[in-house]
Amino acid sequence: MPADKYDHAVNNASLVITHGGTGAIIKALKAHKQVVAIPRREKYGEHSDDHQLQIVDFFSGNGYVIKVDDVSELEGSIQSLFENPIKKRFKGKGNIIEIIDDFIKI
Repeated sequence: MPADKYDHAVNNASLVITHGGTGAIIKALKAHKQVVAIPRREKYGEHSDDHQLQIVDFFSGNGYVIKVDDVSELEGSIQSLFENPIKKRFKGKGNIIEIIDDFIKI
């Protein structure tokens, strides 16, 4: 999806379901959206390693997103967010280097 269409879709959504890429998650969080993140996994041939699992674990462990490990959990996760929206807001800096630096310091 082209970036401008993605931005438009995120800005008009109440809920964003995304893979575990840092950019996709942070864009949705900066737009103050509820986020369900499903990390791409090496064991399924979706990625070369499990770095997205680590990224989603960080954001979900800090209360910013709902992590879905299996697509069968997706419907329940969406329902959970509508019933109990995440209230914590991401206040990370816009510079990716500073975001990574903050992550390393945790």
